[in-house]
Amino acid sequence: MIKSEFIRIAKQEGGKLSYKDKDISVGGGVRSPKVIYLLKVPHKDYEITIINETGTSFVANITAQFPVTRQSLDFNLTTKSHLSTLFSRTKERFKLNSNTANITSFIKNNESVKQLNTIAKDTLFEPNIIGSYNNGVYTLESKYHVQFSDWTQVIEPLIQFYRTFINEFSK
Repeated sequence: MIKSEFIRIAKQEGGKLSYKDKDISVGGGVRSPKVIYLLKVPHKDYEITIINETGTSFVANITAQFPVTRQSLDFNLTTKSHLSTLFSRTKERFKLNSNTANITSFIKNNESVKQLNTIAKDTLFEPNIIGSYNNGVYTLESKYHVQFSDWTQVIEPLIQFYRTFINEFSK
């Protein structure tokens, strides 16, 4: 089921999927499955790399590197806990930390981020999305655990977020 979903997304997004499924020893004669889905999606002259790992760890990492029009685009988008959301005036699950008005406006108005926020309200999806400029290269990176139901539902909105971000801020 999950593998077929990755195949569908790869075809739809024009990406390349590689898949590794192996058992690893965790000690005492016990073996645990380790499954890695690596999806590379091209956009413009850049590549969005998506790694989802299950088995001994349940993590996802999405990255893209590209030159940007300006250096001051650093931001950090984190997830507030369900409890803190209950006592908050706004019911937004995401907390944005940015000193750049362009980034703040872009993220607050981005349809993919709104879709991810809805998923985060309904599931245990808790991403940490960071944009940072180092050594002449801008890196956009998302990390999150995949221990929630239907964790493949976030892949397409994240790809779309990356694409719109690259369109807006790359050289």
